[in-house]
Amino acid sequence: MPLARIDLPESVEPSRRSLIGDIVYQTLVDVLNAPTGDKFQIITAHDSDSLRIDPSYLGIDRSAAAFTIDITLLRHSRGSAQHPGGRAARRCTDRPHRGGKGELVLWQR
Repeated sequence: MPLARIDLPESVEPSRRSLIGDIVYQTLVDVLNAPTGDKFQIITAHDSDSLRIDPSYLGIDRSAAAFTIDITLLRHSRGSAQHPGGRAARRCTDRPHRGGKGELVLWQR
């Protein structure tokens, strides 16, 4: 059961927050074979004092709408050459509904 925590600026509209959650969920189903209905997400909107994302760290331009996705996996296949969380992270960033450049920061545990 993956748990996705999505932290974004309060300026992101509720409908876009929902879309982001749906994209993350569908990615976990597609990449990790999470069962249909295995949707556990914490989506939190923050003011500028409580969500701080550097706008240009490592030369990557990030907009004021940058957000993070933290996916916690409770178990994974050790026989895999690549951690499935990495595949999920790449798939999230490849989704066409992602939005503008520099809006997504991914962390995985």
